[in-house]
Amino acid sequence: MNLKPHEINVIDILLSSIISSDVIESIKTDPDITDFYTTGHGYFLSLTNLELPNHRIVCHEPMIIGESKGIESTFLIFIEEHQLTIECAGMSDTELPENYREWKINMTCSLTSSYE
Repeated sequence: MNLKPHEINVIDILLSSIISSDVIESIKTDPDITDFYTTGHGYFLSLTNLELPNHRIVCHEPMIIGESKGIESTFLIFIEEHQLTIECAGMSDTELPENYREWKINMTCSLTSSYE
């Protein structure tokens, strides 16, 4: 399983200010994807990289909005125990189709960034 173009964009946008460019490039070019599941409301994709921090970081800004075929979604990243998890969730009560990850997703985001 490989990362999709929109997932690579999410990684670039949300991690650029907190993770080194070398680690980001390693994640993007050779991802060790360890888990993927859908929830009905979205999906979670997890990968492991020993150079990721052990402590918990939630990357949610800038807010990323994805859109495809009239369906909107949001993205955020959790990092913990050398694992990165991308969460993609439907906006409001929107349930994403199970194959939403395979769609071409257009993305917009705000201009500020931070992490907690």
